[in-house]
Amino acid sequence: MTERYEDNKHESSEIAVEGEEASMLEGEGGDSFSDLISQRISMLTASFSQGWSFQAEEADDLEVTVQSERGRPDALDETSCSVLDQTLTLSEEPLPCQDPPAVTLNGPHAVAVLSGGISCIVIADCWGNRMLLTTREGMEFCAIGKGGEGHVDGRVEETSFNGPHGLCVNSRMELFVADAYNQAVRRVSSIRINVEAKSMEDLVHADVVTIAGHGAKGHVDGPVGECKFCYPHDVLFQDMDGAEHLLVADFDNNCIRKVFITNGVGEHVVTWAGSNLSKPGLRDGSIKEALFNHPGGISADQSGENIFIADTYNHAIRHITRDEDRNWTVTLIAGSRSGQSGFEDGEGESARFNCPTGLAVVNEQEILISDFSNSAIRLLRRVRGDWLVTTVVGKTSKDSEGRMLPESGYVDGPVDQARLNRPHGVAWDEASRSVLIADCMNHRIRRVQHGHVSTLV
Repeated sequence: MTERYEDNKHESSEIAVEGEEASMLEGEGGDSFSDLISQRISMLTASFSQGWSFQAEEADDLEVTVQSERGRPDALDETSCSVLDQTLTLSEEPLPCQDPPAVTLNGPHAVAVLSGGISCIVIADCWGNRMLLTTREGMEFCAIGKGGEGHVDGRVEETSFNGPHGLCVNSRMELFVADAYNQAVRRVSSIRINVEAKSMEDLVHADVVTIAGHGAKGHVDGPVGECKFCYPHDVLFQDMDGAEHLLVADFDNNCIRKVFITNGVGEHVVTWAGSNLSKPGLRDGSIKEALFNHPGGISADQSGENIFIADTYNHAIRHITRDEDRNWTVTLIAGSRSGQSGFEDGEGESARFNCPTGLAVVNEQEILISDFSNSAIRLLRRVRGDWLVTTVVGKTSKDSEGRMLPESGYVDGPVDQARLNRPHGVAWDEASRSVLIADCMNHRIRRVQHGHVSTLV
């Protein structure tokens, strides 16, 4: 049974969220400002207690670097079938499920990992209209955005968003955001902590600027000040041959847009793949011939030569790569060619999805997929040249008429028993070898590690 993916901010604003807002900037009693700074840093370091070391050097801004004491896993031999095996296999000593920190989320749509100057997790809290930074153990570190609907650039405490959806990070640890209801793409500069701060406002340094889009929806290419998007859902940063650009999954325009960037500033926008007339469809071929139906997620492998699209209303995964003549082409690699939805594991076109919305490329052979309306996380794996779909978390059951329906819920535990509720985004954390899930309708961030699902935030 097909369930149409809906993402309406007005309907979502009526959803009640339980829990108390916890701010790490609020002190108790007579705590001094220096005590609060020390507490902030100590909470950041505490998140790495399981095998992480903390290093800091005093300067104008504190640069925090994190190094794993575990090191990278041993190289996989030829009998190993997946870099995810350790993550998805039940350990003999399962991790305990602990109560999450008192952080309130409202429809998180995406999650990403920052691992440069500051190592942390970034959450696109869509209906909360903000970006939230937490440590890897889920302790709130910083909020970017005031929380109300708006389109204001500036420092983290001044800026505002309107329905932030997808996220991506570049090698400079700059964060790019698909600000869907503002019809814009935004950039957040590298986060820095100032140990010489004299006020709370000066503690965290970062700036938010608009790369492209200005609030009016439409399908217009051209200079960034004149271009128009229609609910951009995800972004992908690429640096190809020394030229930087963003690829944008322009949801209601049924296409992939390209934003040319110079020194962090957007310059020009073109329609890169799909119809320049916003025409929906399901057609493979060159990027100018191909058709999409509301692409909701975009990601790529490390080379940037293998781009994957969550083609949401086609219930399919598309692959964009170069042919032998170095021309970009689009191919369906998983899901029905007729756009049929469902919940089936299997090879390539025999597999079925129901509104896939997010992607995380682990490597060129493995892609994690948030299968929104199936309340599941799927794994697309290339095995001996064929694409194979399996389920990481999620389950179906028969209704009274014998139809197979997905089970949604909020249950932590082993992957075969855990339940999600409309996961919108997914990320792979290589350092901790875990899967992070933006569990949208549970208003939580979940983590899969050692064969267990737990609540992180």
